[in-house]
Amino acid sequence: MTKNSPKDSEKDEDAWHQFSNAGYSSASADFDNEEIGEQQNTEEEWFDGDDFEFEGKTIDWNSPPCPTPLGIAHVIKIGTCDHCLKRVSGKREMSGEEIRNEAFTRDTSLESSFNQELCPLCENLFD
Repeated sequence: MTKNSPKDSEKDEDAWHQFSNAGYSSASADFDNEEIGEQQNTEEEWFDGDDFEFEGKTIDWNSPPCPTPLGIAHVIKIGTCDHCLKRVSGKREMSGEEIRNEAFTRDTSLESSFNQELCPLCENLFD
């Protein structure tokens, strides 16, 4: 049996730096043009599944912020309860029912749109 001398172990421990490189673009990747073309052709149409359709109507998820009349109309369309309507409407002095009635006078088609059993914001926690 032979003992390893300290110089031999130092050589083994110091060999790791020969295989490492922190420089940029040191890795060599060999891609064929065919492989890149195949990857680009296999892309599918992206669909997030967030379309909400009810009785043939769809909701436009791109709406202005809520203090605007279109924003309040959007929140009513998604089926929020009066409590949540007051919370998210940005109007402190009015109740949710008053905000809803004001929106109905502006747009009569809101009354017949999207009647849901559960509020999407609180799930009727406050009713």
